[in-house]
Amino acid sequence: TCASCGKKLKVPDVDIARPRAAKAKEQKKESAQPSLSMERNTVTAFRAVGEQRHKRKKRRRRVISWTPSTWGLLVVFVIVSLILLIIRVWGGLSEPTLDKFVYFGVSGLLILHVAVVVDAFNDNMMEGILSLFVPFYGVFFLFAKCDSFLLRILVAILAVPFGLDTVLFLAKLFKNFMTWMEKFSNDALA
Repeated sequence: TCASCGKKLKVPDVDIARPRAAKAKEQKKESAQPSLSMERNTVTAFRAVGEQRHKRKKRRRRVISWTPSTWGLLVVFVIVSLILLIIRVWGGLSEPTLDKFVYFGVSGLLILHVAVVVDAFNDNMMEGILSLFVPFYGVFFLFAKCDSFLLRILVAILAVPFGLDTVLFLAKLFKNFMTWMEKFSNDALA
C-alpha cells in the first residue's frame, strides 16, 4: 500500500536489498553481544601474534644448506667412533698419552655441551635454562629438539669412547665440591 494515498501497488519480483528494519535488527543484535565480537577479535589478535612469532622463529632458524642423509650420518658415526674407541681401548698408548687423549675427549664433550646450551638458549629461553641446570636435559634437547645435525653427530661420536670418562669426571668434581662445602660449613660453624 502507498503511504500517502493508501492504494495497493504491485511490486515487481526483483532482488531487493535487505530492508532497513532487518538491517537495524541485525545491528541491534550485534551491539547486544559485544563480548562475542570482542572475543573473536581477541582470538584473532592472539592468532596473529602467534603467527608473527612463528614467522620470526622460522626466520631465526639456521638455514642448513647441506642436509646429510641418515645413512651417511650413521656411517660417519660408526667409523669415527669405532676408530676413537679402538685407540682408547686397544691403542697401546702409554699411560700419560692415554690420559691426555681422554682429557681432550672429555674436554671436547664439555665444550660441545656449552654449544648445546647456547643452541638451546637460541631456540627458547626455558630450554636453555633446563639444559643448563637439569642434568642430562641437554642430551635430551640435542637428540629430541635440536636441528643441528653437526652438533648431534659430534656429541654422538665423542660420547661413545669418552662418555663414561666424562660422567666419572663430573661425579669426581661433584664429590670434591661436596667435600669442600662440608669443610666450609664445618669451619663456619666452629
